[in-house]
Amino acid sequence: VEKITRCPVPERAWYLRTILLEMERIYSHLGDLAGMNVDISFPLGASEFFVLREEMLRFNANLTGSRFLKGLICPGGLKKDVDSRELFKLYSYLDSFSRRLRRASDFVLLNESVIDRFDTTGVIKKELVNPLNITGPAARASGVGVDNRIDHPYGIYHYFGLDIRTWDKGDVHSRYDVKLSEIQDSVEIIQKSVSAIKSGSVIVEISPKDGYSLGVVESARGQNLHWVYIKNGLIDRYKIRTAS
Repeated sequence: VEKITRCPVPERAWYLRTILLEMERIYSHLGDLAGMNVDISFPLGASEFFVLREEMLRFNANLTGSRFLKGLICPGGLKKDVDSRELFKLYSYLDSFSRRLRRASDFVLLNESVIDRFDTTGVIKKELVNPLNITGPAARASGVGVDNRIDHPYGIYHYFGLDIRTWDKGDVHSRYDVKLSEIQDSVEIIQKSVSAIKSGSVIVEISPKDGYSLGVVESARGQNLHWVYIKNGLIDRYKIRTAS
């Protein structure tokens, strides 16, 4: 809708959107890391990831009113501003979060029985990634460097100089490593955004305009496509293709 109307989304809104998108990536990946440990009957290894995930969900609620970041982003920006004091609390928390994440990961990966179950399990061969249209961490863990934040930067992602995190074995261990690395990248993106964000408006008014547009974003699971067609000032067609 913003592309069709050529809406100039305020800079503060873009920074806040980016922070929220990366918070979503963090809590999603943490759930996956915990789930991998539960799946191999190692709940002790999963426990700290679950604790960190719950803490992130509480920050989500403090910032937006929703544990899962629902109902804030809208055409033209955000429905409401986010308290800068809460943003700086998040910034400070992420320092200890990173240290605890690393300790939790080391505890898991130093366990030989975990490695035995992660290595060579659930392999996705690189040559199958494109025919099956696999995107996101699953593709990157199989050695395919695709990430829409980098390949087709949107919002302010071109400011961060991100690297695509790839591994080449395509197994559970590789997917674990990719998601762990991406959590660390998300922490860096959030902290840089909080440091750079300025005060200002978070929304501009949009006037309906006929047309169609395709949007592509990099969700936690991979490529999300949104296609919308506006006719006579109303949404006539809307198609979503998710990565899951």
